[in-house]
Formats: sequence, C-alpha cells, structure tokens
Amino acid sequence: MLLDIFGKKTCKCSHHGKIPLHVQASYLDRLGMLLKKGYTITDALNIIRLDPTYANIATATKSYLTKGRMLSETFQQLHFSNFAISFIAISIHSRDLGTHLQNCSKYLQQHIEFYRQFKKVMTYPTILLLFTSIILLFVNIHLLPTFHTVYADLSIAPVETSNYFSLMTTILIFLLYPLLLAIPLVVFFYRYIVPNIHNTSIQFRLYVLPICKPLKQLEATYFFSYHISCLLRSGCTIKESLEIIASQQELPIVQQYAEQFVQSFREGTSLIEVMNRCSLLKREFPIIFQQSLESGTISRDLEDYAHILLESFQDKMKKFVTILQPTVYLLFAFLIIFIYSSIVFPLFQLIEQI
Repeated sequence: MLLDIFGKKTCKCSHHGKIPLHVQASYLDRLGMLLKKGYTITDALNIIRLDPTYANIATATKSYLTKGRMLSETFQQLHFSNFAISFIAISIHSRDLGTHLQNCSKYLQQHIEFYRQFKKVMTYPTILLLFTSIILLFVNIHLLPTFHTVYADLSIAPVETSNYFSLMTTILIFLLYPLLLAIPLVVFFYRYIVPNIHNTSIQFRLYVLPICKPLKQLEATYFFSYHISCLLRSGCTIKESLEIIASQQELPIVQQYAEQFVQSFREGTSLIEVMNRCSLLKREFPIIFQQSLESGTISRDLEDYAHILLESFQDKMKKFVTILQPTVYLLFAFLIIFIYSSIVFPLFQLIEQI
C-alpha cells in the first residue's frame, strides 16, 4: 500500500534553492495524506524519504523540526511559496493538520494548472511572435524606407503615399512593438518582481490593477474564508481567529486586512463596514459573513464558500484561456494584414503611376 504513495518520476530537489511549485504541492499532499492515516509527522517523513523525488526535502524537514523549528518556519527555510508558509502557519492553530496540508496542496495545484494552461496557450503564439517581430523589423528597417526612397525620387509620387509611409512607421514604433513586448513582461513582473516588493502600499497599488485583481481577490478571500472557518471549529472566537491570521507575515495584504479587522473590534466599529472597504476581498464575502453570523452557521458557510471559490477559480481559468487564445490569434491576423498591406499598397500605388 505504501508503494502507491510514490510516483514513478524522479528528480533531484535540493532544499538550498527554490523548490518547484508542483513539487511543493505534491509533497504537501503526500505529507497530509499520511498524517490523516494516523502516522506521526516523523514516521510520515521517514516514509516520504523513501521516494528519491522528495528525499532531500523530507530529510531537511525532519532536520529542522528536530532542532525545534515550527513547521511553517521549516517550510520557510526550504523556500516554499509564501502562500504555503502562511497557510501552514495558521493551520497549526486548528485541528486536523493533514487535511489543511492537502487543502493547501489543492490551492497550489490550481495555480499550477493555471500557469500550465497559460503556457500551453502562449507557446505557439510566442514562436509566431518571434518570427513576426523579425518580419516587422525587416519591413520597418528595409522595406518601408526603400519604398519611401523610390517614391521620393518620382516627381509624380502622390502626397498620400508619403503620408501612408509615415503612418505605417509610427504605428510600428509606438503601437505594435510595445504591444508585442507587453504580455511576457507583465507576466514576468507580476510573478517574480511584485511578490518580492516589501512595501505593502506599492504592492496594493499594483494588485488592484485589473490584470491582477481577480487572482489576488480570490487568494485573499479564500485565505480568510478557509482559516476563519477552521479556527472557529477549533474553538477560537472571531477576534482570536483574526489575530492569528494577522500574525502571519508572508502575505502582507492579508496581514494588513486582518489587522484592520482586529482594530475594528478594539474601536467598536462595524466589522462588515471595514470588510466592504477592502477592495481585494470579493464583494459577496462581507454579505456571506454577516448573514452566516446572524444565522449561527458561519463556520460551515465559510468552509462551503472556500470550496466554491476554488471551483470558481477553475471555471474562470477555463474562461480566461478560452478568451485569450482567439484574442492572440486575432492579434496575429491583424499583424499579417498589416504586413501584407504595407507591401502591397505601395506596389499598387507605383503601378498606377507607371
């Protein structure tokens, strides 16, 4: 039975560098599964070490725990994702750690699937983008100036042709080239640069932009819904739950919101009004929170809402891919028409003048 735990694919994973996200998700899922089956964390790590794929990670985890480190601190030392570190830091305050580890893995797997679909959709267009860029550079550097020189030498060249060349050159330089570079630069910026910005106000301004806001809304809302539900079931009050969430430091936006919620308790202001002012929380979250609080089913309702958020993320991911792919191909169709017209139109103009 234990052999079913192990996958067939092996790879070398060193805890000294960044562990791939799919390895993190699989490792957390296996550790959570073994804990749910009744194994102690030491026994679970010993079993996981038998798989070469996770041997280094499990060995390092056991070493840090033996030295007295918290589980969240251990994963921080192993360079796990910020979401996983914060998720586990709060989960240790509630019961059933195995379930929490598996739920964290499910969330990471959703992100992995999103980036996998995005990569799949963009691979072929990226290759086309490279060749199209080369053609556009050729048209701009050699072809258009050549036509412009020919027409300049013809005393019968019409004025609109020169204006056409100027317009084509302007569009190429100031519109198409930046557009071609924008998509990969934006993805790289939000995935690798923004998470490492330590200024919360700057992070917040970047996350509220339309291109990133839906994903960050999902992350923050899911984080609050899931953990408040779990902490309430473990016996914490709402205020205590929010204080525990505010204690994590890996997700600055979530920490800032939790501190604002705790402050509303101290000042006696309405918690729901404070939630309504949080633009990186989904609009329905304060409504569900208030209604569930009044009906006395807040723990169950927030848990159900957290599961709905994961399902909605999957649906939105499919919708995003469905929209992105034809949009990219329409852009390339426009570029092809643009290149064709930039070549054919001047030729027709020249034929008319002969």
